[in-house]
Amino acid sequence: MTTKDLQQAYMGIFSILVRKLSKINDRNGHMVRTRSTLLETPSRKKRADQEFYPENSPPEGPHNWPPAIVESGYSESRPKLQADAWWWLTASYGDVKTALTVSVHREKRKISIQRWELDDCMRAEPARKIPHLVQHVVVSKRADATVDVANAPLILPLENLLLRPANGDILLTEDDLKTWVDKIWLVQNL
Repeated sequence: MTTKDLQQAYMGIFSILVRKLSKINDRNGHMVRTRSTLLETPSRKKRADQEFYPENSPPEGPHNWPPAIVESGYSESRPKLQADAWWWLTASYGDVKTALTVSVHREKRKISIQRWELDDCMRAEPARKIPHLVQHVVVSKRADATVDVANAPLILPLENLLLRPANGDILLTEDDLKTWVDKIWLVQNL
């Protein structure tokens, strides 16, 4: 079941991403928001909370799998979020380039974002890639209302989003993240 605070979490990331991409002077640098598609493998059916597709996907791009997804949940579901990120990356055989997980704490003002990608860190099997935690950003608010952001900016490789060579990355700065979490906390009434 998706709640308003979790909707704000994944839709807010998409909004920031679209705003950042709109500053690129390249028509191919735009994202399309689509309804999440139910994707099936022999072992599972899954729909992402949010999918990202480039507006002009290259012809050799994936037919069904989005290049980036967001899964959101509450802090107690963190192991499930990790398992979901792993599934997206491995079940797509690398067509999903980036999986973001957003963990929202129900009672504290604390939100974690993890960026997962496939990495070829298996020396015994160099062709095999496994999911790897690339970045973990935590945004929290202290009792005195000071907002702390650890490990910012959140870096989203533009090449992973647009499925083509690109110059640079999308950076979700401390200010971007603070604005984003304020909206989540507003919905939570915290």
